[in-house]
Amino acid sequence: MPDLSVKVEHHDIIVSKPSSHFSVSYRREGRTLVADDVMRKADFSAEELILLVRAWKVAFKKAQSLGWLY
Repeated sequence: MPDLSVKVEHHDIIVSKPSSHFSVSYRREGRTLVADDVMRKADFSAEELILLVRAWKVAFKKAQSLGWLY
């Protein structure tokens, strides 16, 4: 997904959209990815939900390529 950037820092995968304020960090806990910072918000717009789904897919694919998930 070309408009999303992905970087890995220690046990975190950070997905962001450079043209906006959107960013979500997925922390590695064993063989699971956890995005605590996202769950603090109760209301999401349709656009935000679409970005969250896309970010999860990108993070999951990256975690698999790193051997974190199988």
